[in-house]
Amino acid sequence: MQLLLLWFLGLGWLRSAFADLTFTSPLSSSVFTATTGITVAWQGSTAGAPISQLGATTFYLCSGSTASSTTLMTLTAGISPGTTTTFTSGEIDPAKGPSGKYYFITAKTTYQNADVYYYSDYFTINGLTGGFASSVISALSAAGMWAATSTLSTSAASTSTTDVATTAEASSVTEVGSMALS
Repeated sequence: MQLLLLWFLGLGWLRSAFADLTFTSPLSSSVFTATTGITVAWQGSTAGAPISQLGATTFYLCSGSTASSTTLMTLTAGISPGTTTTFTSGEIDPAKGPSGKYYFITAKTTYQNADVYYYSDYFTINGLTGGFASSVISALSAAGMWAATSTLSTSAASTSTTDVATTAEASSVTEVGSMALS
């Protein structure tokens, strides 16, 4: 029992030691149109180190799940989260996937020489006409974001097969952040 309590206290300390980026946009209720882009905004958490301690950050449009994400496109790179707290992407290529609530933002940054990943909630993009590879559909299904009766076609050519979390150059990777599923 005491060991379990120490483990939970250790997790709390570890979480508070990280600089924590929290997405304020997109939220699970956000709806964007491919032709107008996506507004991405964030703030630092009061629980962790200041977000000014995060390194240059790259933001990706992704689908799938945090356990098996597929990068659809890079939205912007080289942002310093402590000085810039919002941007709007350019137009989203309509062939990147189908319209729907299948998308999330991944922010890849560094903190104390380790790669750290933050995830937005799933959100909706309308005006898309593409399909997903079966691996993306499987990951969405596992996350509860894809209906088994969906008739949308799949297209392996419409998605990149790069998994952001597996392309880390640093020796350690930390995933933080949370997603709202509905």
